[in-house]
Amino acid sequence: GSPIMVHPVATVLPETRFLTLAYNGLLTQSAAGLARARAVLLEIGPMFNYDKDLQQLDSRELAKLPLLPGLELDGTHASSAYVHSHLEPALAEAW
Repeated sequence: GSPIMVHPVATVLPETRFLTLAYNGLLTQSAAGLARARAVLLEIGPMFNYDKDLQQLDSRELAKLPLLPGLELDGTHASSAYVHSHLEPALAEAW
């Protein structure tokens, strides 16, 4: 059968970004366990207009990061362009 594709939690909401990044970090640490269950954690490309280590930022700094221009929509959701720019490449790499 086909593997299970696990999509990390989207980091769109500024108020919860620090939580979703921490949760996604835990998912990344669990990659070996996911693999035993025939599940693959998708590696989603950068979503922010920021090229340094996100782990060095506190919650306020994370909340201020702008999404990449093509991903901005309404502050709550990412643009549908995300499917082509981020999801399709992640699926292609995992498949």
